Amino acid sequence: MDEKGTEAAFDASEQKVREYPNCGKLIHMMASMVQGLMMMSGGWSTDREKYEEKIHSWYERVTECSGDEQVKNAAAYMLAGEYIRKKEYGKAQKMIDSLPEQQADKKILNARLLLAQEKYDEAAVLVEGKLTNVLNDLLIVLSMLTDIAFQEEEMERAEKIASAGKQTALLYDQWGYSSLILPMELALKKKDVEKSIAYIREMFHMLTEPQHMSESVFYCHIYGKENFGRKYDEAMESYAERILPGLLAEIKTDEGYAFLRGNEEFQEVLRTAERFTKN
Repeated sequence: MDEKGTEAAFDASEQKVREYPNCGKLIHMMASMVQGLMMMSGGWSTDREKYEEKIHSWYERVTECSGDEQVKNAAAYMLAGEYIRKKEYGKAQKMIDSLPEQQADKKILNARLLLAQEKYDEAAVLVEGKLTNVLNDLLIVLSMLTDIAFQEEEMERAEKIASAGKQTALLYDQWGYSSLILPMELALKKKDVEKSIAYIREMFHMLTEPQHMSESVFYCHIYGKENFGRKYDEAMESYAERILPGLLAEIKTDEGYAFLRGNEEFQEVLRTAERFTKN
């Protein structure tokens, strides 16, 4: 797009904004369209200063209009990023605060602001928490995909997906026996006695061993610094004591484990775990 084309698109958009000054959806559409056209044509790098202030004022107007919350949030999100870039941190924080808590990537936007302000510890806490949530969601999705493959009798596919879940948990230093969950679920579905018992034994062993999440490069700010909350490693022994009774009760009563209950090796694994809860 040449300069005349850019100016024509800008002028037409400005006319529409004047005609409908309170229509947030239309104003957002005009701002996005002009900005997008300029980016595609290279004009955003050469003529940015000429149009940026006006385009941003349109986005700001969108955040003040009543109506579509999704459109208002999209405008606020875009403006927050721009204000961070321009080092207008107060304005950026105002836009971030206006976003709902469930807004996708609100934590990432906050972390970007903290990084720009060189508040590295605080940014790391947000990003490490985001990583934890992303991994939790990923493992849930992989568990569902494993179950789908099993139900479709695609065992090789199910094994590969379960293995991916295991490797993901190991790669990102996930807590306790997280790496065993998907392979163990699959072994139980297949009623594989040997593998199921092996996984259950290893699960209890990993649960009762000391955890060292504060040493992980991925979570050292969340769990390794007293001024950002409890010391994770010091809390794990009591945590294991709290969850083990419930976990044992589930294994003893859930139908998914019924095929194991007549197995003496399985019973010995349970007795060993029970002894730990009584110590």
